[in-house]
Amino acid sequence: MCKPLSLTLSLAFTLLFLPYGIASAQIKPPGHVSVMRQPGVLPEFPPILKRTVVPVDVRTIEGPNQLAPGETGLFSARTNIEAASLPIRSRWEFGDGHTAAGLSARHAFAQPGTYAVTFRMWNEYSEDADTLVVTVAAQQTPHGALDPTQTDLLHRAERQAEHNH
Repeated sequence: MCKPLSLTLSLAFTLLFLPYGIASAQIKPPGHVSVMRQPGVLPEFPPILKRTVVPVDVRTIEGPNQLAPGETGLFSARTNIEAASLPIRSRWEFGDGHTAAGLSARHAFAQPGTYAVTFRMWNEYSEDADTLVVTVAAQQTPHGALDPTQTDLLHRAERQAEHNH
């Protein structure tokens, strides 16, 4: 005849989704299993996942300091967009009521003036911005040269003087 068998077994195992895990298990027939966590070895359950938060960083923006009215300028931003926590949003504000999205933008100012061009970037953890000042002015002629309007007036005056003599 067979005698009932009593078996005690200790084993180590790794739990899924945890970098480590050691526990002892005792299996005693018929079908009784007890698992005991070794103190200080396994984290408490349920495990808490920690997110790494990376704030946005606008390192610098580049673009022309001077433009003529109607002349298009290219503006670009250098950021940490590859490392920053998602989702990320960005916006260019040109100071004349116009805006654009993306790391680079083209813009032409219609009127002469001084404009603060600002690039903003943000995610749910932070916001950063940088500003560039752009002066929009009519092209000036070299010192002593006449612009086309002055040249036209001079020719008319010369013709009038010739006609009067």
